[in-house]
Amino acid sequence: MRNALDFRGIFTNINTRTIYLCSIVIGVLAGLVHLWRRDRRLATAFKLLLLLQAAMTVLYFNIPANFFRPLDRHYLPVCVTLGILMTYGFGALAGEVARLATGRRRLAAALGGVLLLLAPVTQITTNWAAHDASHRFFTRDFATNLLDGLPQDAIVFTNGDNDTFPLLYVQAVEGVRPDVQVINRSLTNTAWYVDQLVRRDPSFPLSMTPEERHALAPRRWSDTTIVIPVEGTAEHLALPPGATVPDAITLDATPTAGTLVLPVDLVLLDLLRTDRWRRPVCFSVTVGETGVGWLRPYARLDGLFWRTMPIADPPPDPATLRANLLEAYTYRGYADPGVRLDGVSRMMGLMYQLPFTVLIQAEADQSPAACRATVASYTAALPPTRLGAQAPASASLERMCGTGP
Repeated sequence: MRNALDFRGIFTNINTRTIYLCSIVIGVLAGLVHLWRRDRRLATAFKLLLLLQAAMTVLYFNIPANFFRPLDRHYLPVCVTLGILMTYGFGALAGEVARLATGRRRLAAALGGVLLLLAPVTQITTNWAAHDASHRFFTRDFATNLLDGLPQDAIVFTNGDNDTFPLLYVQAVEGVRPDVQVINRSLTNTAWYVDQLVRRDPSFPLSMTPEERHALAPRRWSDTTIVIPVEGTAEHLALPPGATVPDAITLDATPTAGTLVLPVDLVLLDLLRTDRWRRPVCFSVTVGETGVGWLRPYARLDGLFWRTMPIADPPPDPATLRANLLEAYTYRGYADPGVRLDGVSRMMGLMYQLPFTVLIQAEADQSPAACRATVASYTAALPPTRLGAQAPASASLERMCGTGP
Protein backbone atom coordinates (compact mmCIF):
# COMPACT_ATOMS: atom_id res chain seq x y z
CA MET A 1 0.00 0.00 0.00
CA ARG A 2 1.25 3.42 -0.87
CA ASN A 3 2.35 5.48 2.11
CA ALA A 4 -0.12 8.27 2.76
CA LEU A 5 2.77 10.54 3.69
CA ASP A 6 4.59 10.12 0.38
CA PHE A 7 5.39 13.80 0.01
CA ARG A 8 7.54 13.14 -3.07
CA GLY A 9 4.53 11.74 -4.89
CA ILE A 10 2.44 14.73 -3.86
CA PHE A 11 4.99 17.25 -5.11
CA THR A 12 5.60 15.31 -8.32
CA ASN A 13 1.91 15.58 -9.23
CA ILE A 14 1.93 19.34 -8.82
CA ASN A 15 2.71 21.45 -11.87
CA THR A 16 6.24 22.40 -10.86
CA ARG A 17 6.56 25.11 -13.50
CA THR A 18 3.55 26.87 -12.02
CA ILE A 19 5.03 26.62 -8.54
CA TYR A 20 8.34 28.06 -9.72
CA LEU A 21 6.71 30.98 -11.52
CA CYS A 22 4.35 31.72 -8.64
CA SER A 23 7.19 31.57 -6.10
CA ILE A 24 9.28 33.97 -8.20
CA VAL A 25 6.41 36.44 -8.55
CA ILE A 26 5.47 36.22 -4.87
CA GLY A 27 9.07 36.56 -3.71
CA VAL A 28 9.83 39.51 -6.02
CA LEU A 29 6.63 41.35 -5.13
CA ALA A 30 7.18 40.73 -1.43
CA GLY A 31 10.72 41.98 -1.76
CA LEU A 32 9.64 45.14 -3.55
CA VAL A 33 6.87 45.87 -1.03
CA HIS A 34 9.10 45.29 1.99
CA LEU A 35 11.93 47.32 0.48
CA TRP A 36 9.52 50.15 -0.33
CA ARG A 37 8.31 50.23 3.26
CA ARG A 38 11.85 50.20 4.58
CA ASP A 39 13.62 52.58 2.18
CA ARG A 40 11.70 54.16 -0.72
CA ARG A 41 14.77 55.67 -2.37
CA LEU A 42 16.57 52.32 -2.39
CA ALA A 43 13.45 50.55 -3.65
CA THR A 44 13.09 53.05 -6.50
CA ALA A 45 16.74 52.64 -7.45
CA PHE A 46 16.45 48.85 -7.39
CA LYS A 47 13.33 48.86 -9.57
CA LEU A 48 15.02 51.20 -12.03
CA LEU A 49 18.09 48.94 -12.11
CA LEU A 50 15.96 45.87 -12.78
CA LEU A 51 13.96 47.63 -15.50
CA LEU A 52 17.05 48.94 -17.32
CA GLN A 53 18.91 45.63 -16.99
CA ALA A 54 16.00 43.62 -18.40
CA ALA A 55 15.33 46.07 -21.23
CA MET A 56 18.96 46.40 -22.26
CA THR A 57 19.48 42.63 -22.12
CA VAL A 58 16.55 42.05 -24.47
CA LEU A 59 17.65 44.80 -26.86
CA TYR A 60 21.32 43.79 -26.84
CA PHE A 61 20.98 40.04 -27.30
CA ASN A 62 17.74 39.99 -29.34
CA ILE A 63 17.76 36.16 -29.21
CA PRO A 64 16.19 34.75 -32.39
CA ALA A 65 13.93 31.72 -32.45
CA ASN A 66 15.70 28.34 -32.21
CA PHE A 67 18.96 29.96 -31.08
CA PHE A 68 21.60 27.33 -30.34
CA ARG A 69 22.33 28.72 -26.87
CA PRO A 70 19.81 28.34 -24.01
CA LEU A 71 18.06 31.48 -22.83
CA ASP A 72 19.42 31.25 -19.29
CA ARG A 73 22.94 31.67 -20.68
CA HIS A 74 22.28 35.27 -21.70
CA TYR A 75 19.60 36.24 -19.18
CA LEU A 76 21.44 34.92 -16.14
CA PRO A 77 22.40 38.46 -14.91
CA VAL A 78 18.72 39.46 -14.84
CA CYS A 79 17.85 36.24 -13.03
CA VAL A 80 20.55 36.95 -10.44
CA THR A 81 19.08 40.40 -9.79
CA LEU A 82 15.61 38.88 -9.47
CA GLY A 83 17.04 36.24 -7.18
CA ILE A 84 18.39 38.87 -4.80
CA LEU A 85 15.02 40.57 -4.63
CA MET A 86 13.19 37.24 -4.32
CA THR A 87 15.46 36.10 -1.46
CA TYR A 88 14.90 39.39 0.31
CA GLY A 89 11.15 38.98 -0.15
CA PHE A 90 11.09 35.42 1.18
CA GLY A 91 13.19 36.56 4.14
CA ALA A 92 10.62 39.24 4.91
CA LEU A 93 7.77 36.71 4.60
CA ALA A 94 9.62 34.31 6.90
CA GLY A 95 9.86 37.10 9.44
CA GLU A 96 6.09 37.65 9.22
CA VAL A 97 5.49 33.92 9.72
CA ALA A 98 7.73 33.96 12.80
CA ARG A 99 5.79 36.87 14.26
CA LEU A 100 2.52 35.06 13.68
CA ALA A 101 3.89 31.96 15.40
CA THR A 102 4.78 33.91 18.54
CA GLY A 103 1.21 35.21 18.75
CA ARG A 104 -2.07 33.39 18.73
CA ARG A 105 -2.37 32.93 14.96
CA ARG A 106 -0.42 29.69 14.88
CA LEU A 107 -2.61 28.08 12.22
CA ALA A 108 -1.90 30.95 9.84
CA ALA A 109 1.79 30.72 10.69
CA ALA A 110 1.83 26.98 9.96
CA LEU A 111 0.06 27.50 6.64
CA GLY A 112 2.44 30.29 5.69
CA GLY A 113 5.42 28.14 6.62
CA VAL A 114 4.18 25.29 4.42
CA LEU A 115 3.70 27.67 1.49
CA LEU A 116 7.19 29.10 1.96
CA LEU A 117 8.69 25.61 1.96
CA LEU A 118 6.66 24.42 -1.02
CA ALA A 119 8.90 25.95 -3.71
CA PRO A 120 12.32 24.83 -2.40
CA VAL A 121 11.08 21.35 -1.43
CA THR A 122 9.49 20.90 -4.87
CA GLN A 123 12.68 21.97 -6.61
CA ILE A 124 14.81 19.62 -4.51
CA THR A 125 12.57 16.60 -5.01
CA THR A 126 12.09 17.07 -8.75
CA ASN A 127 15.45 18.49 -9.85
CA TRP A 128 18.03 16.87 -7.59
CA ALA A 129 18.97 14.04 -9.95
CA ALA A 130 19.23 16.35 -12.97
CA HIS A 131 21.40 18.92 -11.19
CA ASP A 132 23.51 16.75 -8.91
CA ALA A 133 27.06 17.44 -10.12
CA SER A 134 28.92 15.57 -7.37
CA HIS A 135 30.10 12.92 -9.85
CA ARG A 136 30.34 15.01 -13.00
CA PHE A 137 34.00 15.56 -13.84
CA PHE A 138 33.65 15.90 -17.61
CA THR A 139 34.79 19.52 -17.82
CA ARG A 140 37.70 19.21 -15.40
CA ASP A 141 38.91 15.95 -16.91
CA PHE A 142 38.88 17.37 -20.43
CA ALA A 143 40.87 20.41 -19.31
CA THR A 144 43.46 18.44 -17.34
CA ASN A 145 43.72 15.78 -20.06
CA LEU A 146 44.47 18.38 -22.71
CA LEU A 147 46.99 20.23 -20.55
CA ASP A 148 48.74 17.16 -19.14
CA GLY A 149 49.33 15.68 -22.59
CA LEU A 150 51.01 18.78 -23.99
CA PRO A 151 54.81 19.02 -24.26
CA GLN A 152 56.72 21.22 -21.85
CA ASP A 153 56.25 25.00 -22.28
CA ALA A 154 53.72 24.47 -25.07
CA ILE A 155 51.61 27.20 -26.62
CA VAL A 156 48.12 25.82 -27.34
CA PHE A 157 45.41 27.47 -29.39
CA THR A 158 41.83 26.82 -28.29
CA ASN A 159 38.57 27.67 -30.01
CA GLY A 160 35.74 28.89 -27.78
CA ASP A 161 34.52 29.07 -24.21
CA ASN A 162 34.06 25.36 -23.47
CA ASP A 163 37.69 24.53 -24.30
CA THR A 164 39.32 27.73 -22.98
CA PHE A 165 37.91 28.72 -19.59
CA PRO A 166 38.19 25.23 -18.02
CA LEU A 167 41.89 25.21 -18.95
CA LEU A 168 42.42 28.64 -17.43
CA TYR A 169 40.58 27.54 -14.29
CA VAL A 170 42.61 24.39 -13.61
CA GLN A 171 45.79 26.34 -14.30
CA ALA A 172 44.98 29.26 -11.99
CA VAL A 173 43.11 27.45 -9.20
CA GLU A 174 44.52 23.92 -9.20
CA GLY A 175 48.02 24.67 -10.51
CA VAL A 176 47.78 22.27 -13.47
CA ARG A 177 50.54 22.86 -16.03
CA PRO A 178 51.23 26.56 -15.48
CA ASP A 179 54.04 26.28 -18.06
CA VAL A 180 51.47 26.04 -20.87
CA GLN A 181 50.29 29.23 -22.59
CA VAL A 182 46.58 29.01 -23.54
CA ILE A 183 45.54 31.23 -26.45
CA ASN A 184 41.97 31.58 -27.63
CA ARG A 185 42.11 31.51 -31.40
CA SER A 186 38.93 33.56 -31.88
CA LEU A 187 40.00 36.34 -29.52
CA THR A 188 43.40 36.58 -31.21
CA ASN A 189 41.60 38.52 -33.95
CA THR A 190 41.33 41.45 -31.51
CA ALA A 191 44.18 43.82 -30.68
CA TRP A 192 43.29 44.11 -26.97
CA TYR A 193 43.63 40.35 -26.49
CA VAL A 194 47.04 40.22 -28.17
CA ASP A 195 48.12 43.17 -26.00
CA GLN A 196 46.96 41.21 -22.96
CA LEU A 197 49.07 38.18 -23.94
CA VAL A 198 52.20 40.31 -24.16
CA ARG A 199 51.42 42.28 -21.00
CA ARG A 200 50.91 39.14 -18.91
CA ASP A 201 54.03 37.45 -20.27
CA PRO A 202 56.69 39.85 -21.61
CA SER A 203 58.62 36.83 -22.93
CA PHE A 204 55.73 35.78 -25.16
CA PRO A 205 57.22 35.26 -28.64
CA LEU A 206 55.81 38.17 -30.62
CA SER A 207 57.90 40.78 -32.41
CA MET A 208 55.00 43.09 -33.35
CA THR A 209 55.15 46.57 -31.92
CA PRO A 210 52.09 47.92 -30.05
CA GLU A 211 51.32 50.07 -33.08
CA GLU A 212 51.41 47.03 -35.38
CA ARG A 213 49.18 45.06 -33.03
CA HIS A 214 46.61 47.85 -32.92
CA ALA A 215 46.65 48.05 -36.71
CA LEU A 216 45.77 44.36 -37.10
CA ALA A 217 42.89 43.87 -39.53
CA PRO A 218 41.85 41.45 -42.26
CA ARG A 219 43.99 42.01 -45.34
CA ARG A 220 44.66 40.62 -48.79
CA TRP A 221 47.77 38.63 -49.64
CA SER A 222 49.19 38.34 -53.11
CA ASP A 223 52.04 35.96 -52.21
CA THR A 224 51.01 33.26 -49.73
CA THR A 225 54.22 31.21 -49.83
CA ILE A 226 56.12 31.77 -46.61
CA VAL A 227 59.40 30.21 -45.47
CA ILE A 228 59.95 29.59 -41.74
CA PRO A 229 63.52 28.65 -40.68
CA VAL A 230 63.83 25.57 -38.44
CA GLU A 231 66.09 25.49 -35.39
CA GLY A 232 66.66 22.80 -32.76
CA THR A 233 67.58 19.14 -32.47
CA ALA A 234 65.48 16.22 -33.67
CA GLU A 235 64.80 15.24 -30.05
CA HIS A 236 63.68 18.74 -29.09
CA LEU A 237 61.40 18.90 -32.14
CA ALA A 238 59.94 15.43 -31.39
CA LEU A 239 60.76 14.20 -34.88
CA PRO A 240 60.23 10.49 -35.69
CA PRO A 241 63.27 8.19 -35.53
CA GLY A 242 65.59 8.65 -38.51
CA ALA A 243 64.16 12.02 -39.53
CA THR A 244 66.57 14.86 -40.22
CA VAL A 245 66.02 18.43 -39.17
CA PRO A 246 65.26 20.55 -42.28
CA ASP A 247 66.66 24.02 -42.72
CA ALA A 248 63.19 25.50 -43.20
CA ILE A 249 59.57 24.68 -43.94
CA THR A 250 57.50 26.28 -46.68
CA LEU A 251 53.96 27.27 -45.80
CA ASP A 252 51.15 27.99 -48.21
CA ALA A 253 49.33 30.49 -46.00
CA THR A 254 46.17 30.74 -48.05
CA PRO A 255 43.41 33.23 -47.14
CA THR A 256 41.13 31.95 -44.38
CA ALA A 257 38.17 34.27 -44.96
CA GLY A 258 37.39 34.37 -48.65
CA THR A 259 40.20 36.37 -50.18
CA LEU A 260 41.42 37.74 -46.84
CA VAL A 261 43.71 36.59 -44.08
CA LEU A 262 42.55 37.31 -40.56
CA PRO A 263 44.53 38.95 -37.73
CA VAL A 264 44.93 35.54 -36.07
CA ASP A 265 46.89 34.37 -39.12
CA LEU A 266 49.22 37.36 -38.87
CA VAL A 267 49.74 36.80 -35.15
CA LEU A 268 50.41 33.09 -35.72
CA LEU A 269 52.98 33.80 -38.42
CA ASP A 270 54.72 36.36 -36.24
CA LEU A 271 54.71 33.87 -33.36
CA LEU A 272 56.29 31.11 -35.50
CA ARG A 273 59.00 33.43 -36.79
CA THR A 274 59.76 34.90 -33.37
CA ASP A 275 59.62 31.67 -31.39
CA ARG A 276 62.10 29.86 -33.68
CA TRP A 277 60.79 26.46 -32.50
CA ARG A 278 61.83 27.06 -28.90
CA ARG A 279 58.28 26.40 -27.63
CA PRO A 280 55.98 23.76 -29.18
CA VAL A 281 53.00 25.34 -30.94
CA CYS A 282 49.88 23.19 -30.61
CA PHE A 283 46.17 23.31 -31.45
CA SER A 284 43.34 21.77 -29.44
CA VAL A 285 41.23 19.24 -31.35
CA THR A 286 38.29 21.55 -30.67
CA VAL A 287 39.56 24.02 -33.29
CA GLY A 288 39.14 21.36 -35.99
CA GLU A 289 41.33 20.93 -39.03
CA THR A 290 40.02 24.21 -40.42
CA GLY A 291 41.25 25.94 -37.26
CA VAL A 292 44.73 24.54 -37.77
CA GLY A 293 44.43 25.96 -41.30
CA TRP A 294 47.52 26.22 -43.46
CA LEU A 295 49.61 24.58 -40.73
CA ARG A 296 47.65 21.33 -41.07
CA PRO A 297 50.24 19.66 -43.38
CA TYR A 298 52.81 20.22 -40.63
CA ALA A 299 50.64 19.12 -37.70
CA ARG A 300 50.66 15.75 -35.91
CA LEU A 301 47.80 14.58 -33.70
CA ASP A 302 49.28 13.54 -30.34
CA GLY A 303 46.09 13.26 -28.29
CA LEU A 304 43.60 16.04 -27.71
CA PHE A 305 45.89 18.35 -29.67
CA TRP A 306 47.84 18.75 -32.87
CA ARG A 307 51.53 19.57 -32.50
CA THR A 308 53.23 21.65 -35.18
CA MET A 309 56.14 19.72 -36.70
CA PRO A 310 58.98 20.89 -39.01
CA ILE A 311 58.26 18.12 -41.55
CA ALA A 312 55.37 17.76 -43.96
CA ASP A 313 52.76 15.07 -43.30
CA PRO A 314 54.36 13.73 -40.10
CA PRO A 315 53.34 10.13 -39.37
CA PRO A 316 51.36 9.35 -36.21
CA ASP A 317 53.33 8.61 -33.06
CA PRO A 318 51.56 5.57 -31.51
CA ALA A 319 53.71 5.71 -28.38
CA THR A 320 52.70 9.30 -27.59
CA LEU A 321 49.06 8.64 -28.45
CA ARG A 322 49.01 5.53 -26.28
CA ALA A 323 50.69 7.31 -23.37
CA ASN A 324 48.14 10.12 -23.47
CA LEU A 325 44.92 8.28 -24.33
CA LEU A 326 45.46 5.07 -22.36
CA GLU A 327 47.71 6.13 -19.50
CA ALA A 328 47.48 9.87 -18.76
CA TYR A 329 43.89 10.75 -19.64
CA THR A 330 40.90 10.06 -17.37
CA TYR A 331 37.28 9.63 -18.48
CA ARG A 332 35.27 9.69 -15.26
CA GLY A 333 31.49 9.45 -15.58
CA TYR A 334 31.18 8.60 -19.26
CA ALA A 335 30.72 4.89 -18.56
CA ASP A 336 28.50 5.43 -15.52
CA PRO A 337 24.79 5.46 -16.48
CA GLY A 338 24.00 6.98 -13.10
CA VAL A 339 25.84 10.21 -14.02
CA ARG A 340 23.82 12.65 -16.10
CA LEU A 341 25.47 13.40 -19.45
CA ASP A 342 24.38 16.75 -20.90
CA GLY A 343 24.71 17.77 -24.54
CA VAL A 344 27.89 19.82 -24.13
CA SER A 345 29.65 17.08 -22.14
CA ARG A 346 28.60 14.55 -24.78
CA MET A 347 30.02 16.80 -27.51
CA MET A 348 33.31 17.16 -25.63
CA GLY A 349 33.41 13.40 -25.16
CA LEU A 350 33.23 12.96 -28.92
CA MET A 351 36.47 14.94 -29.19
CA TYR A 352 38.34 11.83 -28.04
CA GLN A 353 37.09 9.96 -31.11
CA LEU A 354 39.64 11.41 -33.55
CA PRO A 355 42.83 10.65 -31.58
CA PHE A 356 41.58 7.17 -30.68
CA THR A 357 40.79 6.48 -34.34
CA VAL A 358 44.28 7.62 -35.37
CA LEU A 359 45.82 5.32 -32.74
CA ILE A 360 43.65 2.37 -33.82
CA GLN A 361 44.60 2.88 -37.46
CA ALA A 362 48.30 3.10 -36.55
CA GLU A 363 48.13 -0.10 -34.49
CA ALA A 364 46.11 -2.04 -37.05
CA ASP A 365 49.16 -2.81 -39.22
CA GLN A 366 51.61 -3.22 -36.32
CA SER A 367 49.62 -5.43 -33.95
CA PRO A 368 45.96 -6.36 -34.49
CA ALA A 369 45.83 -7.71 -30.93
CA ALA A 370 47.02 -4.38 -29.49
CA CYS A 371 44.57 -2.64 -31.81
CA ARG A 372 41.65 -4.65 -30.47
CA ALA A 373 42.79 -4.00 -26.90
CA THR A 374 42.76 -0.27 -27.65
CA VAL A 375 39.25 -0.54 -29.10
CA ALA A 376 38.10 -2.35 -25.96
CA SER A 377 39.65 0.30 -23.70
CA TYR A 378 38.14 3.10 -25.77
CA THR A 379 34.59 1.75 -25.84
CA ALA A 380 34.75 0.82 -22.15
CA ALA A 381 35.79 4.33 -21.13
CA LEU A 382 33.58 6.14 -23.68
CA PRO A 383 30.61 3.85 -24.46
CA PRO A 384 29.12 4.63 -27.89
CA THR A 385 25.62 4.25 -26.45
CA ARG A 386 26.33 7.14 -24.08
CA LEU A 387 27.88 9.42 -26.68
CA GLY A 388 25.05 9.03 -29.19
CA ALA A 389 24.73 8.33 -32.88
CA GLN A 390 27.92 10.19 -33.81
CA ALA A 391 30.09 7.77 -31.84
CA PRO A 392 31.45 4.78 -33.82
CA ALA A 393 30.17 1.36 -32.79
CA SER A 394 32.59 -1.17 -31.29
CA ALA A 395 32.11 -3.55 -34.23
CA SER A 396 33.10 -0.92 -36.80
CA LEU A 397 36.25 -0.06 -34.83
CA GLU A 398 37.21 -3.70 -34.42
CA ARG A 399 36.94 -4.22 -38.19
CA MET A 400 39.70 -1.64 -38.57
CA CYS A 401 42.00 -3.96 -36.59
CA GLY A 402 41.74 -6.81 -39.12
CA THR A 403 41.61 -10.48 -38.28
CA GLY A 404 45.26 -11.22 -37.46
CA PRO A 405 46.56 -12.46 -34.11
